[in-house]
Amino acid sequence: MKKISAFKTIFICVCALAVFSACSVVPAKSYSPTGNEYFSFVKVEGGYSVAAAEGAELPSVLRLPEEYEGEAVTEVAAKGFFKSGNVEKIYIPKSYYKIGDEAFSYMPDLKRVYVGTVGEKDARDVSIGWGAFLGDESSALKSVDLADNVKEIGEYAFAWNKNLSSVTVGEGLETLADNAFEKSDNAVFSVDRFNRNFTIDENGKIIPKRTEGGE
Repeated sequence: MKKISAFKTIFICVCALAVFSACSVVPAKSYSPTGNEYFSFVKVEGGYSVAAAEGAELPSVLRLPEEYEGEAVTEVAAKGFFKSGNVEKIYIPKSYYKIGDEAFSYMPDLKRVYVGTVGEKDARDVSIGWGAFLGDESSALKSVDLADNVKEIGEYAFAWNKNLSSVTVGEGLETLADNAFEKSDNAVFSVDRFNRNFTIDENGKIIPKRTEGGE
């Protein structure tokens, strides 16, 4: 009996050590932005705006930076990545508060956009400007994921993206321009059930929620 008890004790200790070791070697998830050599920065109120560096050949996956020279990067400059090629995915940290007009418009290879879903800094309310992701007949954009901190989507922000099929909208959206998704007719929406301002209709299109008065 003593041998069996000793064996059990050793077995339990070995299992516990294995679990502890496994946990200790798994790194915590962290946000790793694309290198600063791909970007240019301009000082703005509260930090920096970011744009594509002149002549840079951007990578297929673009993760925008959260800080530059010890200060926060808070916005994407107007036309900051206008017509930039090769980029297929863009991650915009939750600490940004502004995506400028036409910031990512006419990007021929762009397929997926993530706004506010990543980052290690505190989330800020973000607005998406006029034509920020405006497309044309050759646009490849397929899916858009908008986190809870996206508060406003401006005019023509995602217009003319005929291949856009999936749009996820978080809890926080308050303002949506009527033409924000104009001519992006294949888009099917998913709206967070706790969003107080918008829902989807029977066709999967985003619509304003009715008020208690029915208006």
